[in-house]
Amino acid sequence: MLKGSNMADDNNLQDQFRKFTKDIQYVLEKNMGVKRNRKMVDEIQRKQVEDLMRLEVEFKNTILKSSPLRSKEVYQKFIGLITIENQNILTARPYFREQAKAFSSHVTPALKAGNIKELQKYHINFNFIKFVRMNWKGALPPESEILYNTIEKLRNELIENNLPLAVSRAVQFDEKTPESQKERMDIINSACMGLISGIDKYKAETYTKVFRSVCIGRMSGNMVDTYSETSLHFYPSDKKILYKANILRSRKNARDMEHLLELINEDLVAEAKEKKTKLVPVTLDQLNELMNAQSTISADTTEDEDGANIFSYTADPYADVEKKIIKRDMIRQVGNACSQLDIIEIKVLKLKGVSL
Repeated sequence: MLKGSNMADDNNLQDQFRKFTKDIQYVLEKNMGVKRNRKMVDEIQRKQVEDLMRLEVEFKNTILKSSPLRSKEVYQKFIGLITIENQNILTARPYFREQAKAFSSHVTPALKAGNIKELQKYHINFNFIKFVRMNWKGALPPESEILYNTIEKLRNELIENNLPLAVSRAVQFDEKTPESQKERMDIINSACMGLISGIDKYKAETYTKVFRSVCIGRMSGNMVDTYSETSLHFYPSDKKILYKANILRSRKNARDMEHLLELINEDLVAEAKEKKTKLVPVTLDQLNELMNAQSTISADTTEDEDGANIFSYTADPYADVEKKIIKRDMIRQVGNACSQLDIIEIKVLKLKGVSL
């Protein structure tokens, strides 16, 4: 009898223990979040992207319906910014989700003609919404203000959730490319800007994995542009040749210019076949000119009045990136602290020989 009673007690204890562990699991999941797998992350991102695009359309429709006159004035200001102030239609592209082909065929003619009614048909993104809010006469309608805040929050969440991808791509890019005048933080910053551009430019009826490809494509393009930046401005076609030359010289250890030229043209032939485009091979003279133009070695090395030369302005490849970031942050903090000093404190410091 005693034995049976003990078994019953054990079963009760086990039941209580199971209930207790379930309660703990519920609390942990509620407060710390469930461990997310890839499928869950994709589903969260899908909802965020689709909600963002839907709310942007809703914002546009709301301002057009609530105040047609003021919305017309804002669109007129936008046309003035692009065509008169910037004098470049392409500067309007970051404000729309429309892809390059649709932008050229529809948005560009509407901007040139000042056709506000036609321009209002196309899908705007957060950049345009921010422009509307900044240039709206008076306060935005309450419903539009709520939509603005929701859109901004959603966009920020998308950026934050994908920042690890941008940093990872930037680190990979930096490790695979030869040393340049750009620091790793420059490449990371460029990748992050590409990510934001991808989020603002992705357009589809529903979310697909193309979203990730769009963001990665924008990151890669930005990083190549940043890496290829020099004191001279090159045409995009020349930038591409320089980028290929630097990559092939590093990966294939192609130091001989004729060998490097052969590798570049092979790569360009394969690319032309894939895209079904015509190819104009690079000549040895062209390659030599471009390589010399991008190099600081070909620059004037004579010292200026301050005793500095071209190498004084070239990034040190052995400098510690982390130390530079810490130093910049300290300088910024000191600057902020100095700006908060009162007049007496500033005078005391100056009397002690501290220059502010």
